[in-house]
Amino acid sequence: MIGATTAAASRPARYTCDPPTLASFNAFTTAKAGSTGELKMVHGGADTAENAGELIEINCPKVLLVDPQYGAEEGVLQFSAGLKLAPNSGNDETRCTFL
Repeated sequence: MIGATTAAASRPARYTCDPPTLASFNAFTTAKAGSTGELKMVHGGADTAENAGELIEINCPKVLLVDPQYGAEEGVLQFSAGLKLAPNSGNDETRCTFL
């Protein structure tokens, strides 16, 4: 993967990553159905005592995929989709936890 990127402006965002196989996850069917799901990411190095506090977990409890598409960057196949973050209860669209 060239790099996973998320560009956020207010609440909309777009995510780019290595493409999943359609057998493991069909983003096109999910987007068309309007289904939501949880997005959870951990960013940082290995979870060891030396880097305590250098990891961040980002949790979005209710995410809707918008306009999924395939593309290429530097000749490498990429998958991207718009993300609409919605609250699950209250003001909880995104939660960041330092580990």
